[in-house]
Amino acid sequence: MSLPSGGSNFNEARIIDWWREYPFSEKGSPNQFPSIRYVFKCQISNLSYTELTFATQLDDAATAGVIQLPLVDANAYFIGDTDFQSGPGGTLMFTRTFARIPATWTDSETVNHTFVGYREWVDRSSSINAAEQWAIQTNDDAAPTPPTSIREPLNRTVTAKITYTYHYSTNGGVSVSLTDIYNLGQIFGPSKILHVLNNSTYTNYVNCPALDTVNYACDQRATYRNSGEGNSVWPATTPNSLTSYKSKVSSGNYLVIGSEITQYGGNIYQRKNTEVKAL
Repeated sequence: MSLPSGGSNFNEARIIDWWREYPFSEKGSPNQFPSIRYVFKCQISNLSYTELTFATQLDDAATAGVIQLPLVDANAYFIGDTDFQSGPGGTLMFTRTFARIPATWTDSETVNHTFVGYREWVDRSSSINAAEQWAIQTNDDAAPTPPTSIREPLNRTVTAKITYTYHYSTNGGVSVSLTDIYNLGQIFGPSKILHVLNNSTYTNYVNCPALDTVNYACDQRATYRNSGEGNSVWPATTPNSLTSYKSKVSSGNYLVIGSEITQYGGNIYQRKNTEVKAL
């Protein structure tokens, strides 16, 4: 699609050809207007070229830095000049592109992911021998984890759902936030253990510090009950206990396992989230 150039003065950029692009059509996304790019092949004197700022909108020819525009779209932003080449008569040929902020779209990828295992605490309120054995193996600085494995972590190749969202940012993408990655942690939970040694019985306090990331889900479990000192429990994992994680599995809920921000063009940034169904 060509525009008449009108004269031989190249002190201002003129569009010698232009077209529309729909960048996600090959992925099966419909050629929706919100995802459109406007591409202009331009020519200007070598000494007159000036790049636009990324805040420039396609609302008139002067703002777009050209003599004449074939159309306007105030929702399209400048995302860059590319394909610089020497032209005849001391001119510069280049491609100027404006883009709308694309609509959200989804895709799928095959990924390898390790899903959390299932563990449980041993009930230490019913067996002096079990409590004694545990107390001997730990100390006040230990970070106990559930000792009994119900299911080992599962490493699986699965189909992930990929969601692309787009955001306008004038600070290099800093204002575009990543989505939190799903993981389980173990909350702080000091616990009392009935300790029997040389026929003497006393309460041993075992510290259970917080662990930011663990590869298991577990429920809480009582570890010692005494009418004088009250109950004590080993903690459940957070934000999901074993019971609530199993509910995610049965409901087919998705877990976010990846989130990244990249520059789509100019001040437009893309967030790519990778999600898998809980297993």
